[in-house]
Amino acid sequence: MKLEIADVPPRTITDRITAHVWWFFGAWLAMLATIHAMIWAGHGWAWFPEGVHLLFSSSWSHLYAQHNDLQIGPLTFAVTAPIVYGLPPLAGEVTAVVLMAATGLVVLAQIRALLPARTSKTDRAYLLAGMCFLVLWAELSVTFAHADDVLAILFTVLALRGLRTERPDVAALLLALAADCKPWAVMFVPLLLLAKPGRRARAGLIWFVTIAAAWLPFYLADHRTLSVGGYRIANDLSSSLRVLGENAASTPSWARPAQMLLAIVLGLVVLRQHRWSAVVLVAVAARLLLDPGVNSYYDAALLTGTVLCDLLLFAGPIPFLSLSAVLVFYLPMFPLHAHHHLYGLIRTAYLVTVILTVTLLPARTESEPLPRVRDPGAT
Repeated sequence: MKLEIADVPPRTITDRITAHVWWFFGAWLAMLATIHAMIWAGHGWAWFPEGVHLLFSSSWSHLYAQHNDLQIGPLTFAVTAPIVYGLPPLAGEVTAVVLMAATGLVVLAQIRALLPARTSKTDRAYLLAGMCFLVLWAELSVTFAHADDVLAILFTVLALRGLRTERPDVAALLLALAADCKPWAVMFVPLLLLAKPGRRARAGLIWFVTIAAAWLPFYLADHRTLSVGGYRIANDLSSSLRVLGENAASTPSWARPAQMLLAIVLGLVVLRQHRWSAVVLVAVAARLLLDPGVNSYYDAALLTGTVLCDLLLFAGPIPFLSLSAVLVFYLPMFPLHAHHHLYGLIRTAYLVTVILTVTLLPARTESEPLPRVRDPGAT
């Protein structure tokens, strides 16, 4: 018989915190956001006003053909347009940063709703995992202000909620919207296999049509739009590509297709093992493993995956994956920023270890496509 939270009054400090976890998360996030804002805030926000103005100009159809450096989906520009046009530049940036930071709490709430039951053990694990997640979420939302990644992560966890409540059509729409915000979210498509066999084809069609609706108009208007997929960035000296022996100065031509292929294959592997909660983690790990960039805002998606695995797959009292992601993968960036090869080795070893951990080590695998819960609306 599982222990319900209501059965035992909070006794320890941790229990008292978990009883008011949202106040704690809000305070923790506010502190992290303030620190980031004082050091460096809104580093990437300038891309979004630029994209919004281009999208709503007379030459909108050439947006990606002429500006393939804008690796941001059109839906992100549409969502951020009211802020860009409705507020002065500084007020718009501050508003966007605050909204993006707060979205992290929504993501955590949606992940919590996936838990089949709440116990004192899961609440403590959720507290620690959530704290780790918000460390990287502040980096993404405040320091870099990348609205596309924020929206892609949000739509992905909302899609998982849709699959959990047996709404595959809604989930397919949300997964497609994630890709319409940030193209790398296409790698989460294996999640649609969680739908019942008779509903998969319809879900797949919804996913495909929704993505096509966002991207096809640009291609039909200007075939050079495809150049957006070939945009190259510098191959960072600390990248896993360097560790793997690829020393090209910029993105090798095989990297993006290989990222997508590896992510989807690993997603299918963990689904076959009934480890649906690991799909996000292995896909993001595959992306980071074969990406020439070493940008800390990437890590928020990795933490989304570790939290899902810690709470739903391994379901232990300590979220080891989330803690290690912060302590081993993220924090070494600061003392080792000048030791590129060493930092690259640590990153690569961590990503490979994570992939092997969720695919090979024994875990409490989900026996059903999605866990059942007593209260589908509980958060």
